[in-house]
Amino acid sequence: MLIALVVLYGLYHLIRGIGLKIVMALERPAGSLDRQAESMAKLTDSIQSFVERDRSEHREIIILQKVLVERFDHLENRLIEGKNG
Repeated sequence: MLIALVVLYGLYHLIRGIGLKIVMALERPAGSLDRQAESMAKLTDSIQSFVERDRSEHREIIILQKVLVERFDHLENRLIEGKNG
């Protein structure tokens, strides 16, 4: 009976040791996944920031384009009036 207890105790420590190694081995990929998730969140924020900045720049370009068209139209009208007058 004592031998059976010693064997069970030995098996318990062996299985416990293997279980701890498995848990420790699973912690590394979990940490990697956590870091990857953080990186993806930062990348998402960066892309959103770029898109917002790009959208703002496009808005400014369109406004500038409208102003230039108005000025060219005004200049064209003045040139036509100068030739006719």
